[in-house]
Amino acid sequence: MKLRLFLSIIFLLSFYIIKAQRKDSIQITISAKTDRMLLRWQPNNEFVWEKGISLTDGGYYVERKTVERNGVSVSENFIRLNNGQPIKPILEADFKTWLEPTKYIVNDPTSRNFGKYTTDSVYHLIAAQAMYKTTRSTPLSSTLDVDTNRNEKRARYDFAMLGAAFSYSAAKMSGLGYVDTQVLPNEKYQYRIILVNSIPADNIQSEISKVVTTTNINQLPTIPKPRFKFTPNQAELDWRIDTLSLKDNYIGYHIERAVGIEPFKKINKQILVKAYRGTEDSVRISGVAEVLAYRDNPILNKKTYYYRIVGKTLFDELAYSAPISGVALPDYVPTVKFADMIDATNLRINWEFKAPIDSAQTTADTNDIVPIKKYIIERGSNDSTFVIVKDNISANDTTAIITFPNGGIINASDAHYLRVIAVPNLLGAKNFVSSAILVQPIDSIAPYPPKIIDAKSKILTNVSDGEITLTYQADARDNDVVGFHIFRSDKAGNETVQISNKLISTTTFKDTINTTLLNETILYRALAVDKRGNRSKLSDSIIVQRPDVIPPSPPIIKSASTIQSGVQLKWIRGKDRDSTLNHAVYKKQIPNDAEWIVVVENLTKKTDTVYTDKNVLAGKRYVYMVVATDRSGNKSVSIPRIVDVPNSLAYMTEITSIKALANRSKKAIDINWEVKGENVSQFQIYRSVYPNALTSWNILSGDELATIDRSVEKLTKYRYAIRGVLSDGSVTKWITTDVEYPDDCEKTFKIVRKLELTGNTLDEACEEIELKPGFDTKNTTSNQKNEYKTKLSGQN
Repeated sequence: MKLRLFLSIIFLLSFYIIKAQRKDSIQITISAKTDRMLLRWQPNNEFVWEKGISLTDGGYYVERKTVERNGVSVSENFIRLNNGQPIKPILEADFKTWLEPTKYIVNDPTSRNFGKYTTDSVYHLIAAQAMYKTTRSTPLSSTLDVDTNRNEKRARYDFAMLGAAFSYSAAKMSGLGYVDTQVLPNEKYQYRIILVNSIPADNIQSEISKVVTTTNINQLPTIPKPRFKFTPNQAELDWRIDTLSLKDNYIGYHIERAVGIEPFKKINKQILVKAYRGTEDSVRISGVAEVLAYRDNPILNKKTYYYRIVGKTLFDELAYSAPISGVALPDYVPTVKFADMIDATNLRINWEFKAPIDSAQTTADTNDIVPIKKYIIERGSNDSTFVIVKDNISANDTTAIITFPNGGIINASDAHYLRVIAVPNLLGAKNFVSSAILVQPIDSIAPYPPKIIDAKSKILTNVSDGEITLTYQADARDNDVVGFHIFRSDKAGNETVQISNKLISTTTFKDTINTTLLNETILYRALAVDKRGNRSKLSDSIIVQRPDVIPPSPPIIKSASTIQSGVQLKWIRGKDRDSTLNHAVYKKQIPNDAEWIVVVENLTKKTDTVYTDKNVLAGKRYVYMVVATDRSGNKSVSIPRIVDVPNSLAYMTEITSIKALANRSKKAIDINWEVKGENVSQFQIYRSVYPNALTSWNILSGDELATIDRSVEKLTKYRYAIRGVLSDGSVTKWITTDVEYPDDCEKTFKIVRKLELTGNTLDEACEEIELKPGFDTKNTTSNQKNEYKTKLSGQN
């Protein structure tokens, strides 16, 4: 049997195989059950797949870790399941045994599938042929004809993914599936898949799965009830597949039919899938809802048929739609050709009707058609109870427009079963009633953006893991929102990326994050999805502080030394993703202090890198450290530095200068001095009349830097000496200065510029006057200090 399945592969690849070919990776999907976890994974290209199917060094490790037990978060490492052994494909010989005709070939001679493989065995066959066909001469080569124009390796990969996708049994046999039965109801888990044949630099593995638990099993979404139309000897079915929940869960569909009271049986040979175009999230093509359709013919007229749609998952799980029923009628009933929504208030229906021949009126020469008086349109919310929505339609019309009342707004979930009734214009004649057709409005109006109302973060037991719990809600104006998707960005300004693998039906979402990353914040947004798969715009963002468990880099003390005012520390500040770090300086006196003492804290400025501790004692040993603290309270400590303070503080303090100046106006000598250092408690001043010995003259407090000696004699030379007494009792060095108090002036010399001078007194200056060129000297003097006697005009 040769299977030309390229068209099916195109369908499948559009539906299931990863579209965006990224770096070598593995995609994992999990379905939680009450007593087990069903795992499926898929390599994203043929190169990863080829490494995985190697029977020598291939296969995949399945790893699991427990993240919660009895409602309490736990920190455990990943463990390898399957007794630590990799999951590998079964041997080619085992595949052949699986495909023995006695087990999977139809042997019933009365069946139209006599001698053919059953549907399930076909997918096993495809998977086996893809893995073990190395040349066209292999034993399985006659069963699958790979197009020679296609890349051989890529073609084999495509077929392998096809077989595994449509049969979970084939997936497990291909080394792409595993059932974990060692699970407990009081625990939550995460899984990952690692390629065995992967060099460390590649480290090809899946992302860590979302948290799963046996108490929160995956509920399959409801499959829409199919629309249907019965025509003579035929039933036409179609159903919508455009919601994201359907796309996320079902890989294809089967049709089951029952006749009368007989049980349902599958009637389609191969699984039905939809070829999607564009992005995976596209739910509409030119405004038309995406549907799958099936036509069942021939069927018997005037017999009741029941149909239902069966959805199939990657794990061979099945879900069923509600059944519909109908009767195929002969040609002499109205046949609805189409019915659709024009807009939110108007529905259009079109039909055709071939009236039967009235046998009572027929003669040998005429074939009289039963006359039609009018048409009636009836509507029902189901396929059994109808009311008239339009009456008295002309017998010549075959199209009618139905306008709905109450403003015309039709809820997207409303179902409209319509049928056409032809009313004969004959007394006592029965009406001709069409089969019902289901019409559902196409809801193309997106919901309003949801609102994220809360975000809480916490640290898990493993401090490198954090958990963000988001709470959100749909807009109050929407009543048909069925779920949400969550988006995240690890940096403000970056594009958000969808992190929810499936549509979330609840209003909370838990995101496990890495707390060791350096960026401080995470940005979340959400969107809502309605029953028709319409997606809202993204919500306003909420910014969450990433749980911070990383301490800052420790400060570095560059120097710790004694200066005149105390012990001075200089350091390099610690660094952290937190833009604001608080630094503090601590010390202990060795060996007296058992606890660290805060010297200074709340040093938050970047320039806070120097501090002088003035509260130290001479002759003591101190140890200092600088502590950096971030916003979350994480601390880092510098390497401690030991400082020995000398026995005296005197070396840190000195009197740098002293000046003594004669002041005739006060008849005193002004004395002032300058000090370097801050530990002076008092100043001692000694005085002598030169050349006699110095004696104690005055004592001043440590904050005074000037004094006046009023006990002076003219033409007398004085000597002054000063020293400081420090807080620890030590003293600074003496510093001295000499000054002579001068004699009084005999006269005061005044220079007055007048046009003419009068008087006959000789004025003599007893001070040195500096005359400069141009001062009534006609440039005959120079810049020099001299004593002048001046005679004025008219004097002898």
